[in-house]
Amino acid sequence: MATTPAATRHRQISSWINAGRDLSVAELAERFGVTTETVRRDLKVLEKDGSVKRVFGGAIPVGQDIPPLEEREAQGAAGKRAIARLVTRFVSKDQCIYLSSGSTCLAVARELAVGPCVSVMTHMPKIAEVLGAPGRHDVTVAGGRYSYDDGIITGPSVLAAIDCRDFDLSIIGAFGLTDDFGTVDSTEHNFHLKRKLRERSRRCIFLATAEKFGRPATFRTLPLSDLGTVITDQAPDTHYLRRFQEEQVETLWPEKHPGRKRTPFAQDRQAR
Repeated sequence: MATTPAATRHRQISSWINAGRDLSVAELAERFGVTTETVRRDLKVLEKDGSVKRVFGGAIPVGQDIPPLEEREAQGAAGKRAIARLVTRFVSKDQCIYLSSGSTCLAVARELAVGPCVSVMTHMPKIAEVLGAPGRHDVTVAGGRYSYDDGIITGPSVLAAIDCRDFDLSIIGAFGLTDDFGTVDSTEHNFHLKRKLRERSRRCIFLATAEKFGRPATFRTLPLSDLGTVITDQAPDTHYLRRFQEEQVETLWPEKHPGRKRTPFAQDRQAR
């Protein structure tokens, strides 16, 4: 197969990235029939021209903005609800839980609101509202600076609040997940937040809808070997399943039937 000329690759890559498509270096190399080293050189040229911004695993548009929460809630809503229902199998009465932020975590909050009584900390006020409405759960909002655009609280006070507790379970939305590393993030705050949650939690569950697989980002947060459990909305590609098996990552999705129901985690704690 003839190699696509560099100028053509540059135009196409820039067009795809700036249209919002999350394409990894490996995917771009496969599409053009070139090596990953060639794609990395292409991205370096495009970044120098100001067309894209290079990040770990690929590139993102210059000045990329995250869509409003309401828009993200509507995208793949059925899949997020399915993920949330799978999460509930890990939840039992009186657990101390951290629930992070994002539209998938919000879907989890709606499921947990009608479940067994639990104690929940979060840095997303809307999650606190959903869980607090029934008046049955003990809900704590980590303090700090409120970001209206993202609908979350950020800053060192959030990390300090996490550092004061031990959690039975942390339910964490993944910004991106790569097969050659693990979870990746777009901000330094989320990098530190998720590493801190992994440190303070007996078990972590990472939530990743299908479009998060292979999504490039700036920060490499946690390797696959540290993830424990990943829940997604559809079966991952074979190479991801192979990597998950190699790194002993438990993986669940709606169509998968993993066998017997899990013992409630509060009765089956792992030693830290």
